[in-house]
Amino acid sequence: MKAVYDAGHAAHNPSSFLVRGRIAPAEEKPERAERLLAGLEKGGHEIVATERHGSGPVLAVHSARYLRFLEEAHMEWQRSADAGAEIIPNVHAYRSPQGVPNTYPESIVGRAGWHVADGACPIGPGTWDAARLAADVATTATELVLAGEQAAYALCRPPGHHAYADLAGGFCFLNNSAIAALHLRRRHARVAVLDVDVHHGN
Repeated sequence: MKAVYDAGHAAHNPSSFLVRGRIAPAEEKPERAERLLAGLEKGGHEIVATERHGSGPVLAVHSARYLRFLEEAHMEWQRSADAGAEIIPNVHAYRSPQGVPNTYPESIVGRAGWHVADGACPIGPGTWDAARLAADVATTATELVLAGEQAAYALCRPPGHHAYADLAGGFCFLNNSAIAALHLRRRHARVAVLDVDVHHGN
């Protein structure tokens, strides 16, 4: 089987995350992908380079405002007084029911709480670059299938399946599963997604 991998995932290297009220060492580290890569190589799978696919597949799933936040947030966060090395929101915006307008926060502290659902998504200096590469990994694997491969493996890191259209959550920033599924929909009317890690109502 062909497996798509990009070493650029290592740009996202969080030091910690918030879990059950305490700061703990980050679990979603570059080593996770490296172990998976080693397993793929040991299994004799062909490692395929990632192709860049532009913003189209990502914009099909995520709002432009959210993508702009992910791209600019860390730089702006560092300009704040007494900012930590990584973004972990300490406030979360109230999102009123659909149809009722909200005021989008102007401050980076407010926008972080608007766009990050939990304490498991610390945003560091390389998070955006790694997340974009992961989306390209997913899209590259999708292109392999569209070109005739029976199966392809996308080694995406950061992972993606817990991310919403404009909300990071559960270690995920861009929803690589949804990006791949919508990319497949360009040619196929129906696409099935089997997710074995659905929880927290998402």
